[in-house]
Amino acid sequence: MADWRDEAACVNDPIPFDTPDPEDKGPTKHRREAQAIAVCMEKCMVRKDCLDDALIHETQSTAYNIRGGKTPEERKTILRNRTRKKKKEMADA
Repeated sequence: MADWRDEAACVNDPIPFDTPDPEDKGPTKHRREAQAIAVCMEKCMVRKDCLDDALIHETQSTAYNIRGGKTPEERKTILRNRTRKKKKEMADA
């Protein structure tokens, strides 16, 4: 059985996905992120699988990368919103 990662667009176009310097906050970072997001959004058929994996298995080494077409900040927001929703559902139950 093939792993979804084998079908990821970044397998063939890894350059914008190279692990960046976490201290880079300038135009280079934004350009690299835009390139990686474009690869995800335009070419990747497993973007949802990648994002799901990132949200479940985020590690220190992936915390600076684009995954599933989302920046680390966007993934943190998704996780925060999920946590808030779960807490609200539990409180309403």
